Amino acid sequence: MEDSELAAMTGLLAAGAGFEGGREIVAGRLGELLRSYVVLALRHGWEPVDLHQVLRRKVSSDASACALGAIRDVWSSAAAPSVRDRWEEQVEGPLAEARLLALDPAEASWPDALAAALRALGFLVHLPGIPDLASFGARSGDGSGGGPGGMGDPAILSKVRSMLAKAESSEFPEEADTFMAKAQELIARHNLERAIQGAGEESGRGRVAARRVWVDDPYLPAKCLLLSVVAEANRCKAVASTRLGFVTVVGHPDDLEGSEVLFTSLLVQATRRMSALSRGAPGGASSPHRVRRPSYRRSFLVAFATRIGERLAAANEVATGEAEAASGGALLPVLARRRGDVEDAVGDLFPGIVHSNIGVSDLSGWAAGTAAADLADLVVQGQLPSEECA
Repeated sequence: MEDSELAAMTGLLAAGAGFEGGREIVAGRLGELLRSYVVLALRHGWEPVDLHQVLRRKVSSDASACALGAIRDVWSSAAAPSVRDRWEEQVEGPLAEARLLALDPAEASWPDALAAALRALGFLVHLPGIPDLASFGARSGDGSGGGPGGMGDPAILSKVRSMLAKAESSEFPEEADTFMAKAQELIARHNLERAIQGAGEESGRGRVAARRVWVDDPYLPAKCLLLSVVAEANRCKAVASTRLGFVTVVGHPDDLEGSEVLFTSLLVQATRRMSALSRGAPGGASSPHRVRRPSYRRSFLVAFATRIGERLAAANEVATGEAEAASGGALLPVLARRRGDVEDAVGDLFPGIVHSNIGVSDLSGWAAGTAAADLADLVVQGQLPSEECA
């Protein structure tokens, strides 16, 4: 539907279509439709916080605020026993604090709310089903929900966050790099130790969790690539649904926690470096005008992700070798079994997975990205695992 057509329809409906009490009838019927399509989505893999996130990113903040009332109304009737606690935490946690745009003809916001509701409904009608993560103890990547816990020692996670905060705030690339490397080393050592301690636990998909991590535009595929390489270095698998704006990360709970924390910090560092270059920061080989070009920034992020993946993999290899020696040869079989569990879970969740190439077209952007990540080798493109439908 064209914007002009939507505007005409909105105006007609906002006026009540010429009927006595027409606005109330429109509001009631539209509310019913929103609730029915929210229920349908919740029964096809979506969680309450997921619906709020996808509407905010792909439609508008008003659309997500308008649909929030429907989400709050119907989530409990759509929730299976296995997800009820997690969904309740989402609705009473982050969604309780989110902005609500009431679909009320008596409010001054009625025309805006009506337009937002129509846009939200038009999106929900065509919203595809997604994998149901409930059987994998999943939670959405917004800090809400339940499922298996993350890194076992809160003190370790606190140290990791402290190191990454120092990396993010440092004005010196070498210093930031040192903090990042120490954080990854700490994550790897801690999780390897936990793997050895849990070597006798039952294997299988029940020990694997999954979570959705929402990623913002612009340059979403390049940002998803960064999450993918970080996850890979931490023995997880990431599958991007770029059309919808999220990445599903599958792995053991400790490894998931470390992957998400590290990805968030690295993305902050990459974005900060690009912003500095656009302001003409010392050491920038390109003009600030060129740095602002989308092709430059996309190439920068792909190069940054590629090199970061190599460096994290190298650091993890060293930590794994040391932990294997300390375990007397007990670690590698555990990691192999875990890897098989994760691959089986990914295969079950995403039977139609494909690998898409992310090309680069700006060599100066690539060079700047490689410098930001201390890249020694030039790679022309990365591959991002993604859903066939995405």
